[in-house]
Amino acid sequence: MQTLLVVAFCWIFYGSLHSLLLHIPIRERIKEIVQIDDQTYRLVYALISISSLFIATLITLLSNGHWVKEPDWITYSGGGILVVGSLYLLRQSFQSYNLMVFIGLQPETHQKLHIGGMNRYVRHPLYLSTVLLLIGIMVFWPTDVILTACTVMIVYTFIGAKLEEQKLVARFGKDYIDYMQEVPGFIPKWKD
Repeated sequence: MQTLLVVAFCWIFYGSLHSLLLHIPIRERIKEIVQIDDQTYRLVYALISISSLFIATLITLLSNGHWVKEPDWITYSGGGILVVGSLYLLRQSFQSYNLMVFIGLQPETHQKLHIGGMNRYVRHPLYLSTVLLLIGIMVFWPTDVILTACTVMIVYTFIGAKLEEQKLVARFGKDYIDYMQEVPGFIPKWKD
Protein backbone atom coordinates (compact mmCIF):
# COMPACT_ATOMS: atom_id res chain seq x y z
CA MET A 1 0.00 0.00 0.00
CA GLN A 2 2.86 2.36 0.80
CA THR A 3 4.28 1.84 -2.70
CA LEU A 4 0.95 2.80 -4.27
CA LEU A 5 0.79 5.95 -2.15
CA VAL A 6 4.31 6.96 -3.21
CA VAL A 7 3.45 6.37 -6.88
CA ALA A 8 0.17 8.28 -6.55
CA PHE A 9 1.97 11.14 -4.80
CA CYS A 10 4.60 11.34 -7.56
CA TRP A 11 1.94 11.65 -10.26
CA ILE A 12 -0.18 14.08 -8.25
CA PHE A 13 2.95 16.17 -7.69
CA TYR A 14 3.76 16.05 -11.41
CA GLY A 15 0.23 17.13 -12.37
CA SER A 16 0.08 19.84 -9.72
CA LEU A 17 3.46 21.27 -10.69
CA HIS A 18 2.47 21.17 -14.36
CA SER A 19 -0.78 23.06 -13.72
CA LEU A 20 0.73 25.48 -11.22
CA LEU A 21 3.45 26.57 -13.64
CA LEU A 22 0.86 27.05 -16.41
CA HIS A 23 -1.49 29.13 -14.26
CA ILE A 24 -1.32 32.61 -15.81
CA PRO A 25 -1.00 34.72 -12.61
CA ILE A 26 1.73 32.43 -11.26
CA ARG A 27 3.43 32.31 -14.65
CA GLU A 28 3.45 36.10 -14.92
CA ARG A 29 4.72 36.50 -11.34
CA ILE A 30 7.58 34.05 -11.91
CA LYS A 31 8.51 35.79 -15.18
CA GLU A 32 8.54 39.12 -13.33
CA ILE A 33 10.64 37.84 -10.42
CA VAL A 34 13.17 35.99 -12.57
CA GLN A 35 13.00 38.64 -15.30
CA ILE A 36 12.56 36.36 -18.30
CA ASP A 37 10.42 36.60 -21.42
CA ASP A 38 7.59 34.25 -22.40
CA GLN A 39 9.72 32.16 -24.74
CA THR A 40 12.34 31.53 -22.05
CA TYR A 41 9.60 30.67 -19.56
CA ARG A 42 8.16 28.13 -22.01
CA LEU A 43 11.58 26.53 -22.42
CA VAL A 44 12.22 26.34 -18.66
CA TYR A 45 8.67 25.03 -18.15
CA ALA A 46 9.25 22.32 -20.79
CA LEU A 47 12.50 21.27 -19.10
CA ILE A 48 10.83 21.10 -15.68
CA SER A 49 7.87 19.15 -17.12
CA ILE A 50 10.08 16.65 -18.93
CA SER A 51 12.30 16.19 -15.86
CA SER A 52 9.41 15.68 -13.45
CA LEU A 53 7.67 13.33 -15.94
CA PHE A 54 10.88 11.30 -16.21
CA ILE A 55 11.24 11.09 -12.42
CA ALA A 56 7.61 10.05 -11.87
CA THR A 57 7.87 7.45 -14.65
CA LEU A 58 11.15 6.10 -13.26
CA ILE A 59 9.72 5.78 -9.74
CA THR A 60 6.66 4.03 -11.15
CA LEU A 61 8.70 1.58 -13.22
CA LEU A 62 11.06 0.82 -10.33
CA SER A 63 8.20 0.21 -7.90
CA ASN A 64 7.36 -3.37 -7.12
CA GLY A 65 3.83 -3.93 -8.37
CA HIS A 66 1.50 -6.90 -8.20
CA TRP A 67 -0.60 -8.22 -11.04
CA VAL A 68 -4.25 -7.26 -10.76
CA LYS A 69 -4.91 -9.62 -13.65
CA GLU A 70 -2.40 -11.99 -15.15
CA PRO A 71 -1.73 -10.72 -18.66
CA ASP A 72 -2.64 -12.96 -21.56
CA TRP A 73 -2.82 -12.61 -25.33
CA ILE A 74 -6.07 -10.63 -25.04
CA THR A 75 -4.60 -8.02 -22.68
CA TYR A 76 -1.40 -7.81 -24.70
CA SER A 77 -3.27 -7.53 -28.00
CA GLY A 78 -5.91 -5.09 -26.74
CA GLY A 79 -3.44 -2.96 -24.85
CA GLY A 80 -0.99 -3.01 -27.75
CA ILE A 81 -3.67 -1.89 -30.22
CA LEU A 82 -4.70 0.95 -27.89
CA VAL A 83 -1.10 2.06 -27.35
CA VAL A 84 -0.21 2.00 -31.05
CA GLY A 85 -3.50 3.68 -32.01
CA SER A 86 -3.07 6.39 -29.40
CA LEU A 87 0.52 7.04 -30.50
CA TYR A 88 -0.71 7.46 -34.08
CA LEU A 89 -3.45 9.82 -32.87
CA LEU A 90 -0.86 11.71 -30.80
CA ARG A 91 1.33 12.10 -33.88
CA GLN A 92 -1.65 13.34 -35.91
CA SER A 93 -2.59 15.74 -33.10
CA PHE A 94 0.90 17.26 -32.94
CA GLN A 95 0.80 18.14 -36.64
CA SER A 96 -1.31 21.21 -35.78
CA TYR A 97 1.41 22.50 -33.45
CA ASN A 98 4.88 23.84 -34.03
CA LEU A 99 7.01 21.73 -31.68
CA MET A 100 9.70 24.42 -31.51
CA VAL A 101 7.12 26.95 -30.26
CA PHE A 102 5.44 24.33 -28.07
CA ILE A 103 8.63 23.76 -26.04
CA GLY A 104 9.83 27.37 -26.14
CA LEU A 105 12.68 27.21 -28.66
CA GLN A 106 10.88 29.71 -30.93
CA PRO A 107 8.58 32.59 -30.00
CA GLU A 108 4.84 32.27 -30.49
CA THR A 109 3.85 34.44 -33.45
CA HIS A 110 0.12 34.05 -34.09
CA GLN A 111 -2.34 35.76 -31.78
CA LYS A 112 -5.55 34.50 -33.39
CA LEU A 113 -7.29 31.22 -32.65
CA HIS A 114 -6.19 28.70 -35.28
CA ILE A 115 -8.25 25.54 -35.63
CA GLY A 116 -6.88 22.88 -37.89
CA GLY A 117 -5.99 19.22 -38.02
CA MET A 118 -7.45 17.09 -35.24
CA ASN A 119 -8.72 20.22 -33.47
CA ARG A 120 -11.53 20.35 -36.02
CA TYR A 121 -12.98 17.17 -34.48
CA VAL A 122 -12.17 17.52 -30.78
CA ARG A 123 -10.87 20.43 -28.72
CA HIS A 124 -8.32 18.31 -26.89
CA PRO A 125 -6.75 15.80 -29.30
CA LEU A 126 -3.49 15.68 -27.29
CA TYR A 127 -5.38 14.96 -24.07
CA LEU A 128 -7.59 12.38 -25.82
CA SER A 129 -4.47 10.65 -27.17
CA THR A 130 -2.96 10.69 -23.68
CA VAL A 131 -6.07 9.13 -22.09
CA LEU A 132 -6.19 6.38 -24.74
CA LEU A 133 -2.45 5.74 -24.27
CA LEU A 134 -2.89 5.43 -20.50
CA ILE A 135 -5.84 3.05 -20.89
CA GLY A 136 -3.79 0.99 -23.33
CA ILE A 137 -0.91 0.80 -20.85
CA MET A 138 -3.31 -0.29 -18.08
CA VAL A 139 -4.75 -3.05 -20.29
CA PHE A 140 -1.31 -4.17 -21.52
CA TRP A 141 0.38 -4.11 -18.10
CA PRO A 142 -2.30 -4.55 -15.40
CA THR A 143 -0.34 -4.17 -12.16
CA ASP A 144 -1.55 -2.22 -9.16
CA VAL A 145 1.30 0.31 -9.60
CA ILE A 146 0.52 0.92 -13.28
CA LEU A 147 -3.23 1.14 -12.59
CA THR A 148 -2.58 3.68 -9.82
CA ALA A 149 -0.25 5.83 -11.92
CA CYS A 150 -2.47 5.75 -15.01
CA THR A 151 -5.67 6.42 -13.06
CA VAL A 152 -4.13 9.49 -11.39
CA MET A 153 -2.92 10.72 -14.79
CA ILE A 154 -6.30 10.15 -16.46
CA VAL A 155 -8.03 12.18 -13.74
CA TYR A 156 -5.35 14.85 -14.04
CA THR A 157 -5.74 14.92 -17.84
CA PHE A 158 -9.40 15.89 -17.52
CA ILE A 159 -8.55 18.51 -14.90
CA GLY A 160 -5.75 19.79 -17.12
CA ALA A 161 -8.16 20.10 -20.06
CA LYS A 162 -10.50 22.26 -17.97
CA LEU A 163 -7.62 24.46 -16.81
CA GLU A 164 -6.37 24.75 -20.38
CA GLU A 165 -9.81 25.86 -21.52
CA GLN A 166 -9.91 28.60 -18.88
CA LYS A 167 -6.57 29.86 -20.20
CA LEU A 168 -7.78 29.73 -23.82
CA VAL A 169 -11.03 31.55 -23.01
CA ALA A 170 -8.98 34.27 -21.29
CA ARG A 171 -6.69 34.50 -24.30
CA PHE A 172 -9.16 34.21 -27.23
CA GLY A 173 -12.48 35.20 -25.62
CA LYS A 174 -15.61 34.79 -27.73
CA ASP A 175 -13.75 32.99 -30.53
CA TYR A 176 -12.84 30.16 -28.17
CA ILE A 177 -16.28 30.12 -26.52
CA ASP A 178 -17.86 29.72 -29.98
CA TYR A 179 -15.37 26.95 -30.74
CA MET A 180 -16.31 25.20 -27.47
CA GLN A 181 -19.97 25.22 -28.51
CA GLU A 182 -19.23 23.79 -31.96
CA VAL A 183 -16.55 21.17 -31.22
CA PRO A 184 -16.74 18.57 -28.43
CA GLY A 185 -13.94 18.25 -25.90
CA PHE A 186 -12.96 14.60 -26.23
CA ILE A 187 -15.43 12.50 -28.23
CA PRO A 188 -15.95 13.55 -31.86
CA LYS A 189 -19.48 14.08 -33.15
CA TRP A 190 -20.73 11.81 -35.87
CA LYS A 191 -21.56 13.88 -38.93
CA ASP A 192 -24.92 13.42 -40.63
